[in-house]
Amino acid sequence: MKNNRVVYADLLRIFAAFGVIINHIPRFQSEIASFNWQIDNIYYSIVRFDVPVFIMISGMFNLQSDNSNNSEYGKFFKKSLQIAVALVFWSVLYMYILPSCKIIFKGESVALLDLMRIPAKILSIEPWSHLWYLYLIIGLYLFTPLLKVFVKNASKKDFESFLLLYTILGWGIKFYNTIGAKSNELCNYLPSAIYFPFLELTGYLGYYIAGYYFSNYILRRNIKIFIYIMALISLFATIIGISIMSSSAGKLNLELCDFTQPTIMFISFAVFIAFKDIFEQRNFTVKQENIIKHFAGCTFGIYLSHWMILGRLNDIGLNYNIFNPLLSIPLLALLAMLCSYLVTLILQRIPKFKGYVV
Repeated sequence: MKNNRVVYADLLRIFAAFGVIINHIPRFQSEIASFNWQIDNIYYSIVRFDVPVFIMISGMFNLQSDNSNNSEYGKFFKKSLQIAVALVFWSVLYMYILPSCKIIFKGESVALLDLMRIPAKILSIEPWSHLWYLYLIIGLYLFTPLLKVFVKNASKKDFESFLLLYTILGWGIKFYNTIGAKSNELCNYLPSAIYFPFLELTGYLGYYIAGYYFSNYILRRNIKIFIYIMALISLFATIIGISIMSSSAGKLNLELCDFTQPTIMFISFAVFIAFKDIFEQRNFTVKQENIIKHFAGCTFGIYLSHWMILGRLNDIGLNYNIFNPLLSIPLLALLAMLCSYLVTLILQRIPKFKGYVV
């Protein structure tokens, strides 16, 4: 690998960005459990690794030891401010400019009071659906200097103990509580839910730490096989579980696709480990590395702009209903990714936008 570039991390960024777009294509409009609905279900379940993988990549780099004399708190406070700038910019774009376009081009009305409430919505985490991720990253950045104290002094066994506890007490309890409502039907002496607020205390911290662990330590072959098998089981369990739970409720139920479910955890871990195994030792030419690096450098802008692109494509009739969703979903995602990439290139040419807005 040339220039110490971690190519597999760049490829993961690109793959995760594509997954995010597939994740956000409007669908599940067919009758529950119909063929088209099941195609939607399969695609949606497959790509739920997207955000966890982004978090793992952040942990992979941000938790590395830094031998510089710069203040860790100052460094990550500055990075948090950069994300905050992007959050404000895209919140204003989505919540001010897009409604204005509806007024100008569609003749639709937008209440002035709704526009005046937008600053408060930004502070109360209500800007736009996919922008929640920026709040998460800001929080992780602010806690990173403290986490690096643990990382610097932790052994491999310490990491494994942490991840094991996190899996059982965090993701495991979340999964039990999702299916707990059904437990009384199967065995009336089991509780319908377990209250243990471990997940609420740690949020997505497990993915952040896991990214550092998987990138810095070599896993035993039997551990890798276990994770891959559990990922396959988790994927099928998620697809089947969503179908059963939605059919039983008579409406769409996506609880099993929550990013903090253990099923999504195993899928996300498997994707990260697979990319590392396949691409870490592969020799790329300088040209190939530069192309991958270039596209990976645009994934932040692609993530932020893709929702706008999907909305505009839908306005002109380009949505997953144009033909069989088996093909329309990935093709529409490719088109949206290309358009988002072009938008990102344009914005990056504006002074100060690169690194702050895209």
